[in-house]
Amino acid sequence: METPAAEDQNLVLILSCDGDHTIREGDWLRLWTSTGLGIAHDVWVGVGGTVYENSGPGGNVRRNTFGNVIAGRKVIHIVGRTAVADLEQKVAFAESKLDTLWTGFYNCQDFASEVATGSPQSLQREALVVVSLVTGGLVWFSNQQTPRKRTRRART
Repeated sequence: METPAAEDQNLVLILSCDGDHTIREGDWLRLWTSTGLGIAHDVWVGVGGTVYENSGPGGNVRRNTFGNVIAGRKVIHIVGRTAVADLEQKVAFAESKLDTLWTGFYNCQDFASEVATGSPQSLQREALVVVSLVTGGLVWFSNQQTPRKRTRRART
């Protein structure tokens, strides 16, 4: 399965990890509904137009169609590619994950990256953890400052 470049897809911007903007079987995709700030949805492209995704809160890992997954998307980022020799093994792994529940610690990014690289990772969750740690550290630091002594003015 190959899809044409961005100019043939109703102005969808395709960003590629390797300069080739053709979406192929075995690609790890990050999908955006806008070109501005927003939340991405990561999927892994299987064979024959099947896409594997962890569907979101309250959902689970499931199969979907390529057309359903990219409908309404404005930006498609090809995050990684699977070697043709590894495709069958990765499809089997994705199939083994079907019905795994979505959680904050196993979301769409975790699933797609695990299929693509063998290791689950979530940039959004990791960024949230870093921001939380920095904020917590700043609060702790500000509470460690010794209070200033109040001085009274002498009455004249």
